[in-house]
Amino acid sequence: LNGYLSALQRNGIPLDEALTVPGDYTQSGGRAAMERLLALPARPTAVFCANDLSALGAMGLVREQGLHVPADLSIVGFDDIDEAAQASPPLTTVRQSPREVGAVIADTLVERLHGRSTPVGIQLSGQLIVRASSGPPRRP
Repeated sequence: LNGYLSALQRNGIPLDEALTVPGDYTQSGGRAAMERLLALPARPTAVFCANDLSALGAMGLVREQGLHVPADLSIVGFDDIDEAAQASPPLTTVRQSPREVGAVIADTLVERLHGRSTPVGIQLSGQLIVRASSGPPRRP
């Protein structure tokens, strides 16, 4: 979310709060969030979900509404869980190393247990895994 907000600000694009829909990181939460987005007067052409489970739920709802991923709407997740590659269509996602995430969490916890301050924001590297759920929007 912070990256999205920063990109908008850097490019002078005002935030449309209707496009940032909270979820609960579950498939049902992804479906509910996507339902809100599809009800907007100007439906988005692409959606980034906070995790792959939410993205899979969102894709399911999009299909049920008679829309096609990615022709009508691109969907991207985050995590690269095993199910992402098996989805129909396979889900574009961002992969982070679970080992790197775990190491940073453990190091931060140890530092805090010893009373030492830790960075407020920690950035980890990620890798965009492009699959078939993303592409250019269909022309009107």
